[in-house]
Amino acid sequence: MHDVFEHVAIFNEGEVDLSGTDEPETIGVASISVEYFQTLRIQPTLGRAFRSEDHRPGAPVVALLSHNLWQRRFGGARDCVGRTVRVSGRPIEIVGVMPASAAYQTTTALWLPIQADLAAPDNTRRDNMVWRSIARLAPGASLEQARTRVKALATRLEREQPGVRRDWTNDLIPIREAAIPQSARRATVVLFSAVVALLLVACVNVAGLLLARVTTRQREIAVRMALGASRARIVIGVLTESLLLAVAGGTAGVLLARAGLTGVLSLIPSGILPPDGVDLSVNVLVLAFAVAAACGSALLFGFLPAWLATSARAEDSLRANIGAIVQRRTHRVRSALVAAEIAMSLALLVGGGLLVKSFAHLQSGDTGIRTDHLLTAGLRPPQARYASGAPVRDFFTRTLEQIGTIPGVKAAAAVSLVPVGGPGFQLGRAFLPQGAPEPPAGPDFGGEWSVVTPAYFETMEIPIVSGRAFTDRDTAESTLVTIISETMARRVFQNRDPIGRWIRSWRDENQLRQIVGVARDVRYFGAGSPWQALVYVPHSQCSWRGMRLVMRTAGDPLATASGLRRAVASIDRDVPLAAVSTVERYRLESMAGPRLAATLLAGFGAVALVLAAVGILGLMSYTVAMRTREFGLRLALGARSRDLIRMVIGRALVLTAIGLAAGTAAAYALSRTLASLLFEVAATDAVTFVSMAALLSVTAISASAIPAIRALRIDPALTLRAE
Repeated sequence: MHDVFEHVAIFNEGEVDLSGTDEPETIGVASISVEYFQTLRIQPTLGRAFRSEDHRPGAPVVALLSHNLWQRRFGGARDCVGRTVRVSGRPIEIVGVMPASAAYQTTTALWLPIQADLAAPDNTRRDNMVWRSIARLAPGASLEQARTRVKALATRLEREQPGVRRDWTNDLIPIREAAIPQSARRATVVLFSAVVALLLVACVNVAGLLLARVTTRQREIAVRMALGASRARIVIGVLTESLLLAVAGGTAGVLLARAGLTGVLSLIPSGILPPDGVDLSVNVLVLAFAVAAACGSALLFGFLPAWLATSARAEDSLRANIGAIVQRRTHRVRSALVAAEIAMSLALLVGGGLLVKSFAHLQSGDTGIRTDHLLTAGLRPPQARYASGAPVRDFFTRTLEQIGTIPGVKAAAAVSLVPVGGPGFQLGRAFLPQGAPEPPAGPDFGGEWSVVTPAYFETMEIPIVSGRAFTDRDTAESTLVTIISETMARRVFQNRDPIGRWIRSWRDENQLRQIVGVARDVRYFGAGSPWQALVYVPHSQCSWRGMRLVMRTAGDPLATASGLRRAVASIDRDVPLAAVSTVERYRLESMAGPRLAATLLAGFGAVALVLAAVGILGLMSYTVAMRTREFGLRLALGARSRDLIRMVIGRALVLTAIGLAAGTAAAYALSRTLASLLFEVAATDAVTFVSMAALLSVTAISASAIPAIRALRIDPALTLRAE
């Protein structure tokens, strides 16, 4: 493989407890193979990197610190290299500090050699799919060549290990794509497209105003051309005026962006924000983009008015009536611009409406649990003192009993992963009911493995829809039991009652467990995630050390945080609490991305609506001004007021109808792009499409009503005297 890869490494991320400096805490850890830092081309800024001998089994365990942890826990002291800290109860020597730019793994605070992997000690199983890989292409090698080699290797492994590798696929993903979630990339593309569309709406509006301005200067331009001015010189002069307007507007926009940057960043979820050290201020690149956008817009949309203003021969312009020239050369262009503006406005309004409706459903939607009055914190007793089994079970039992004595705590439990987007260890497994053949002879059923203590369902207020919850009688010595979610029950047993039946995780634990209950579905990975197939097992029969405490309180959950710390310290003062927070906060954070998209796109739609109204108002006002004599003559000859109103508003409605027809097609295309971002809302939601079209129509009527009223105020007598 060296012909396609220069370096290849594997790594695994998890959490460990760090002690030996100040208070103990839980931090992110990455266990890495020999060539990991060579692959990323990163070297420590202090101390040394790992050597080959550090990865050999039995070698002294050493660690590398992240720049953030070095600053936060060691105050940036250079003598931290060589010091010893306790990681999950084991003494480990610090040999180096990584630079701040080593931010590919944004949650990693400590790096360990694989031989010292404390997060996933089982490193040899072929079916343990917890490892991730990273590679750097060799000079001259292409991504497609590397993909071909990896797929050939995967095919060989599937042939050699059919029970483990069957139906698994392999691919290579550029690190930029892997570092940014697909949902974040999709949302960013949608929002940037909306920004461009809003810029076009504004530019179309400005182009219409510039067109009106240069047509009023038609005679001036004709005189200048008659006196010898070239067409190019006049066009350059008009473009210069457009550039001055663009520079003024761009400067104001940059100042507004700088003032509102903090507010915008507060809306962006942490999963989309880049790591520390990435500049998000209004810097040189941002200024360059603003200048390019302003100048490009001015040149693109300022050229059309300048070209039309100089398209007629000077002698024709001097002899002809100005109104006739304006009507013939510019009115159709301005009408087309307004129709295009309406079309783009409708697309933005529909997109914003869909996302707002989706977010409203998301915010009020059922998550399967009551997230209010719930406090959660991570707890991981060190392996050195609490080996798996009875010591771990006893630690959590005594801790939960102590938590139950805290004033205001109504119920307490522990779980391996907090639902609705909370933290913890996520583990997907494949399950088979008793008697079912193993793949490939038959299908298996995927589900999430959730370890809980008996009071978990009571604490989270998750109803048991049939059967029973776990009790203290479900011990390590009793019958192995499980509770499954409604979705899991439907997938595996269809319409049959699952209570009393047996199921097993055939690739991992591979022990039959009796189903004693069916729990109501919950949103496991966030407020907008689908109902997840879950398999709950009692902690007494699966004694994990890394668990998350959950407590239901009578009042403010955060008010009990200090009592929680004291309760844990009374059991073992060296065990830290990690990520003390409310479950409601995690629910809200899981909605941060949809909230950002809905807020921005709805805001863009509102601005586009205002600009469309301004465009219609400007066009109709200009039309009335140019047809003043015509309207005066009509009134003098007996035309009724409603006839003039119908002419002005009717023209606006014709343009609106054309714009709505084109905008509906654009909105449909945008809605298909938004489909993956919507929650319980169809991408072609008729109510949203119709309501946004109606809103634009009402806006068009309202905007054209003002020029129509002005038309009624024309004095026929003055018009006749002028004739």
